[in-house]
Amino acid sequence: MSGTKYDYDALEREFIAGPIDQSVRSFAESHGIAAWSTVNQQAIKRKWRQKRDEHHNRVVVATSEAIADRTARKAAQIKEDALDVIHAAMFKMAADLKDREVVETDYDGKTRTRIIEGITVTPSDLAKLIDRVLLLTGQPTQIGEQRNLGLNLTGAPADVLREIAELTGGDQRGRESRASLPGARSAGPN
Repeated sequence: MSGTKYDYDALEREFIAGPIDQSVRSFAESHGIAAWSTVNQQAIKRKWRQKRDEHHNRVVVATSEAIADRTARKAAQIKEDALDVIHAAMFKMAADLKDREVVETDYDGKTRTRIIEGITVTPSDLAKLIDRVLLLTGQPTQIGEQRNLGLNLTGAPADVLREIAELTGGDQRGRESRASLPGARSAGPN
């Protein structure tokens, strides 16, 4: 120590690494320093609080990054394992689609051949399987499209709305749909 009563370098390192909510006064008292104001002057001069905040922020960021990295690796492994199981199940399912012969021996030693029918996969089953594979591989399971012209047609005359519906293909249900437009009358048969 160069002419000072306390090792301020050591105190600074300990304060920076200490609890974020600890005051300089309680820190000094915990070290048996009665004249805490002297330590506080050094803390202000050397910017201990700012350094402690920066240190704690670095610790929080590093911890968060480590947790995020570990979580991402674990999630990737789970996803890979799930895809391996699904892949194996798809091959097993494909094999089970075919009829196969099974030779069995009964308790008398007689053998007989039995045919096990293959499983039937409906289009709905196949669609569900594809949906699950897409979900696990991060692909969209549904693709939709919506277009907006940004027009407000509230209060537009019924004949204008009818014309727009016909031009845009919106009148797909036939003439009966015209009666559902505000103020429109049913056109009846031609």
